[in-house]
Amino acid sequence: RDEAAPGAETLTIPVWHWEHLSRSSIALSKLSSYHLFEAQVGELFSDEIGSNEFRLYTLPFESDELDEKLRLTSENFTQFIEDKFSGKRPRRILYVSNTGSTPTKLPMLLSKLSGNKRESIAGDNSSTVSNNSSGNKRESSAGDSKSNSSTLSRNSKKALCCKRRDKFTCRLCDYYTDCEEAQTKQLEAAHIYEIEELAAIPKEERHKILEAMEIYDINNPLNLITLCEVCHNFFDEQRIGINTESNNWIITASIMNKISQTKRPYKVFHGKTVGFDTIPKHVLAHRYGRFTAKAHSREVMSIESGGAMDGKI
Repeated sequence: RDEAAPGAETLTIPVWHWEHLSRSSIALSKLSSYHLFEAQVGELFSDEIGSNEFRLYTLPFESDELDEKLRLTSENFTQFIEDKFSGKRPRRILYVSNTGSTPTKLPMLLSKLSGNKRESIAGDNSSTVSNNSSGNKRESSAGDSKSNSSTLSRNSKKALCCKRRDKFTCRLCDYYTDCEEAQTKQLEAAHIYEIEELAAIPKEERHKILEAMEIYDINNPLNLITLCEVCHNFFDEQRIGINTESNNWIITASIMNKISQTKRPYKVFHGKTVGFDTIPKHVLAHRYGRFTAKAHSREVMSIESGGAMDGKI
């Protein structure tokens, strides 16, 4: 949401494309640099922007005046961060535009909305903005259940954005390589909110789910973490989880003695502190709920078949 909790070091803010009205979200840190932030926005909207130059603008969501737009640059970025974290009013909506020149008219969506619907655009509540252009755009990027998730997680521009953020290191076993080919083949961007879960939802409803989760796109880097191929497979099988209450990695009994890419058994990672804060907590909590449900299901199946779980999940 576009409002920082007291003492927070990061903030998730919505970003809209000025012309296409597609929406995504991005993590803003108090220590963010303008050039890194600009690059991350560019990668988020790579499908809309292509190779064209783009600009960032902000507009007060209460305003209908085009003259109130403000171009975001390295010179005013520090003030932008301070305003976001202080909750300064009026809050301003962040836009990306790649027209190649200064926009000459308001974004279509903003010009048609007022009141509580503008609150939704600004990211201050969870109500859904109904707009076919935005909805269809996010739906198409959100939910092609026929996509090969492994290929997508290795090769997409948003996966690359995730890997760069995580310094090309597996967030669980710490596998790292400076070989570009290995970075592509052996490091993957794992989905927190799962593609399979989204694919089970009727296609016309998927964009609503992603908006409710505040990620807007299944491949948003806010929904991705970097894992090596081995850890990713176990993560997708729900044999590795993230406890959002203790902020620790959880390793199930079934893989405790399996060997990771860094030649260490997985049991050494059980209880390891989760060292990232860019993923929204509610997305991680949703994933952990599915992890514990799967662990309970395995335990029930083991008991029914006469097996034992050794008191571990």
